Amino acid sequence: MRSSWLFVIGIALGALFLWLALRATDLAAISRAFGNANLLWSAPLLISFAATMIVKAMRWRILLRPEIALRSRQLLPAILIGYAGIALLPLQLGEVVRVYVAARNTGARVGALLGSIVLERVLDLLVVMLALALALTAGAALHSSLIPAGYTLASAVVIAFVALAILARRGDWAMRLSDRLTRNASAHFATRLRTFIDHARQGVAALGQPIILSASILLSVLMWLGIGGCVYASLAAVGLSPSPAAVSMTIVCTVLAMSLPATPGYVGTIQAAYVLALTPFGYDPSQVFAASVIYHALIYAASLLAGFFYLRHAGLSVAQLRGSVATGRPID
Repeated sequence: MRSSWLFVIGIALGALFLWLALRATDLAAISRAFGNANLLWSAPLLISFAATMIVKAMRWRILLRPEIALRSRQLLPAILIGYAGIALLPLQLGEVVRVYVAARNTGARVGALLGSIVLERVLDLLVVMLALALALTAGAALHSSLIPAGYTLASAVVIAFVALAILARRGDWAMRLSDRLTRNASAHFATRLRTFIDHARQGVAALGQPIILSASILLSVLMWLGIGGCVYASLAAVGLSPSPAAVSMTIVCTVLAMSLPATPGYVGTIQAAYVLALTPFGYDPSQVFAASVIYHALIYAASLLAGFFYLRHAGLSVAQLRGSVATGRPID
């Protein structure tokens, strides 16, 4: 029942975002943009996406080094299956799938995997905030409707970074806080919470190791440059030549929009982000909408195909993924 409600909420929000994206466009102009699109740009877009996934696996391997020694190719299947889960499940639950698949495939502890993914997200958002600062310095404008979300997200990133740094460097504080919060709880629950916190510390231990942290930040920058390549290719496909500031602002708005609860695969969310980001640059909203659909369709298709390939290779099914997310239990 809970998962059904999440799905309904995601669909409703996706429909709202899609309406927001379409209200400034002309359907005939969108049709013309699709008809004139140069689909040769699909190749660089997909190559950029593939490179981004490889870099993401490399970064995850580095972040997990304090917990377990792995190879990037061991983590890539979980990442791609997780992306397929994002395409099929609401509210970014594909990240939960990613954790469970990685735990099943590698033997890494769930707490450490979750901690590393939270740290990943914080590093990603730090890079995105840097991209926003550079874009604004270059004269770009953030749509007024996204300014409150930008401040909120920036504040959340700083708070999360500080909290993770404390967990990595002063885990004893987290343990004492856990003990206080569970004074009246059962001994079983208190023990499980302490164990989870201890495992999560390993997932964020990179914050206490400058070399690992520096490498992770560098890979984060490379990863987002790859995403920028995907955005540029989608816009070039419909005849637009976006500036670096325009590409950066598109990434920022996409991340801001995707941080909200969304429909499976972010249908509507990505379209609204493209239009909100690029309208202040004077681009035709209809062409921008068409570019967002090209970007979305290619990434969505690539994610599903790669995810299902690895899912089949691992002997898993979509039903198992849904069941694992619904029950909150790792995949057997």
